[in-house]
Amino acid sequence: MLWRSILIILVSGLVWWVTPAEAASCTKGTNCYCDKVQGGSLNDPQLIVCEDWEASTLHDNVGFGGGTPYYGPWYDGTGFASGGRGFNSYMAKTYPSSGAGLWRNPNPVSPTLGESCAFTDCWPAEYRLDNLWQGNNEACIDIIKTGSSNANDEGAELGIPDAPGTSDNRGAWDGQQAFGYRVQPNNGPCGILGTPSFTAVTEIGITMAVAYGDNTGSLNTISNCVGGQPCPIKHEEYGNSGASFNQETMMGNVGLNQVNGFPFAPAHFTTSQSACNTALAAATVSVGQADCTNAPALRIGVNASEYVQSTDWPFGKWGCVRAHKSGMGTSNVSLKIWYGNGLTEKLIFSMTNFNGAALANQSYNFFIWNSYMNANSPEGGYPGLDGKWRRWIDNVHIRNGVPVSCAQIGFGGGSVSRAGSSGGLRATGGVKF
Repeated sequence: MLWRSILIILVSGLVWWVTPAEAASCTKGTNCYCDKVQGGSLNDPQLIVCEDWEASTLHDNVGFGGGTPYYGPWYDGTGFASGGRGFNSYMAKTYPSSGAGLWRNPNPVSPTLGESCAFTDCWPAEYRLDNLWQGNNEACIDIIKTGSSNANDEGAELGIPDAPGTSDNRGAWDGQQAFGYRVQPNNGPCGILGTPSFTAVTEIGITMAVAYGDNTGSLNTISNCVGGQPCPIKHEEYGNSGASFNQETMMGNVGLNQVNGFPFAPAHFTTSQSACNTALAAATVSVGQADCTNAPALRIGVNASEYVQSTDWPFGKWGCVRAHKSGMGTSNVSLKIWYGNGLTEKLIFSMTNFNGAALANQSYNFFIWNSYMNANSPEGGYPGLDGKWRRWIDNVHIRNGVPVSCAQIGFGGGSVSRAGSSGGLRATGGVKF
């Protein structure tokens, strides 16, 4: 457990107060979060993807030449022609198809580990404060490790992620490591950093821990881009290999109420604006807000009565995000999004009875680890990022069904505001969400 909990029963209902504790250490392959989910004590027969980022090869210079499941460190080119830097790294092998943050010929010019990249594009580099991999100029990925000097890696303005309501500088949410999307003022838009693929599903439940750098609110990309409007910032995108577009199922900065509702402003591409308008008119949006644009896309947002970023989820703090999308390919698509911090969980968006024929994707069979920032690329006349930026994620659990609770990934329990039922998955301590 990552939280010590006290159960208090009130006349009006059940509230589960929690106090933060240190992130629990674990041994990958034995008792880390995904070990429990993939056949252990939390075994999930409906699992699609689980990633806790605890493979030692993601941070340390170990396992060169290794095979499944952890492969080698970032520079490991084993199994490829000479000069295939990074071909045998954990990220390249587990989540292929990265298109950003890659070593390119002739870098590194004088390698101290492995070989230089001998091709136009090689495989992903990772940032380290000590530049052990000699990839800091390219890297769009930053694996932070609790207790390591690399947890505070590029300046005080980024901060180190804290538990909700604390300044504990815990670093990784759970275990010892977490994944960071690294975006710099001058390293382009970054973007796709790998693609998990799976058998197509029409129902998906997503739970993950997420944190944003302390400086997020002061960057021009969040609040002041072109014409004083927020710039588009992509998060993980889901799609089908037979469709034209991907969709930000639960987070993004391309929908509605982007500043006060950050990061809950995603968009789902549709077949046309008219089809979207017809489907939305027949749907029920009981929490949050939605509209259709000629992109064409269904834009999603939250209302201030459900969520305000500055008070509900201060930058620099870990939070839990869950989403449940079902009925894809039918006339009754349902989408629900929750935010939780261990003290409470809020249903912040709920839409039912949306005709899925209007959506560009009728099912999902992949998603992408994505940090694309239109604001940091030349398209559209955006000014570019005016500072270093991070988004961290941990304990990512994606399944073909109702999402697991925030309690399961370490956020304790919580009172659930509004109609926040997630279908009865049991939270630690016997409280149902």
